[in-house]
Order: sequence, then structure tokens, then C-alpha cells
Amino acid sequence: MAERYSLDKSAIADSTKKNDSLAVRLAVGETQIIHETRQFLIDNGVQLDSFSQAISATKRSKNVILAKNLPIKTHAQDLRILFEKYGKLEKIILPPYGHCALIVFEHPQEARQAFKQLSYRKFKDNRPLYLEWAPGNVLSVQIKPEEKQH
Repeated sequence: MAERYSLDKSAIADSTKKNDSLAVRLAVGETQIIHETRQFLIDNGVQLDSFSQAISATKRSKNVILAKNLPIKTHAQDLRILFEKYGKLEKIILPPYGHCALIVFEHPQEARQAFKQLSYRKFKDNRPLYLEWAPGNVLSVQIKPEEKQH
């Protein structure tokens, strides 16, 4: 949030301002981040409702992987380098504030190989990469082969 508003982290946490609450500032900033992420995903053909269905009742994709636990400064190119070793990618959808991404493979068998090899692998900042199969109806439109990153 500090980077987004070109502020020092201490300026966000500054409690010396009258009539201003740290909790309120953080809540407003967090709400803005959620709104921007949501809009980015919708603009890129992601069906957000597909994530709210019961896991057991949802058919899973065979070629779209949801990558989670990504550091904030992750770029689509970082993910492309990591995943394209296993096959041709159609698209990477990485929202503005990272944390998670959709990796779309052309072929299911290549997606399976990447999933097996990269699940829980250490990624940037020595974080484990959490992978799961995206819901089968996660993408609303026929996608174009391009990277989507804000």
C-alpha cells in the first residue's frame, strides 16, 4: 500500500494526525486494493463466482493452475520463466498486487507436469508455491495468448 501511494511505510502508520485513525487508513487502502484486483480479474475474463462454489461440487480445470503465496513484487515474467519449462503457456493473469496468479497452459498434460513438479517448491523469498487447479469455469471467454499483468 505504501508503494501504491508513494509513501513511506511510517507515513501510513503515523498516528500523530488528529481525527485520523491508522485502522481507518489501512481499511480504506485495503478496500481500494481489493476493488482494483477484482476489477482487473473481471476485465481479464475471470469468473469470480467460480471461486465461491463448493470445492467438492466444482469441476476443476485441466489446464489452468492457480498459483498462490506469491510475493508482492512477483512479475508475470518470473512466472513465465518458472512454468514454461513444462510446456507452452497461453496466458498468465497476475493481478496488480500479486499474491496469486492464473497460469493457463495450452495442453493439460503439460499443466499436470508443471503442477507435479512445482507444488510446494520454494519460490521468491524462499516461500513455498501453493498450487491448485482452478475451477473449470474460471475463464469466461476464449483467451488470447498474452500476458496480463497490471
